[in-house]
Amino acid sequence: MIKLLKTGLLFCSIALTSCTAPINWDMSAYEEQDGLTASIENDRLTVLWNGDNEHELRLAFTLIEGTPTIDNIAIKKNDGSWNVIANNVTPEYSIVSGIRRVTQQQTEPLWRFRFMLTPHSG
Repeated sequence: MIKLLKTGLLFCSIALTSCTAPINWDMSAYEEQDGLTASIENDRLTVLWNGDNEHELRLAFTLIEGTPTIDNIAIKKNDGSWNVIANNVTPEYSIVSGIRRVTQQQTEPLWRFRFMLTPHSG
């Protein structure tokens, strides 16, 4: 699963830098593993892996008009047909920025564990 997440992050970084250019998937560091494979076909990165209870899962990434897109997510059991769970899923990002003011009583437990807080002036 970690490899799948790394593959997804790789996809996002490539997608965000290439926008509308043809996708240049770099698979030079890729090593196939038992139960986990990745392949590229028609500007689409497809990841296949073995799930629980004899299920196989598929996750395909692509770009549609410059937008990183999960082309499809699918699952199948044994040698059955693929059951598509979702098509053309695009990520939505929400960023919240702000300042949170805390009291010394709230920060003392963090200091005991040597967790450093970012100072803020203002």
